[in-house]
Amino acid sequence: MMEERPARDQAETVSDLPPDLVEQIAHDALDRHYLDTLDQPIRMLGNITPRQAAASPDGRHKVADWLTYLESQSMRHPNAADAVETYSFTWMWRELGVLDLRK
Repeated sequence: MMEERPARDQAETVSDLPPDLVEQIAHDALDRHYLDTLDQPIRMLGNITPRQAAASPDGRHKVADWLTYLESQSMRHPNAADAVETYSFTWMWRELGVLDLRK
């Protein structure tokens, strides 16, 4: 027999959480996702990982372009209340050693 689910108004929803907690949860999830992404092949980088690309002069510029693209995509429709749009990619620039190429 199927387990009975609580009524929607009884269940805790994201909107019931404080906005700063929602933002922190979203940012933590994005940190984990992008940390993993740094070791995955990226088509925009010629199907090599961002870490591998950052090891060469040409690759560093491609990584900077890729990071700029990620940032611009997250800011397409700025909304300070959207946790994804308030995410900072700065740590990735530092992690990949290309902060000096950030515009």
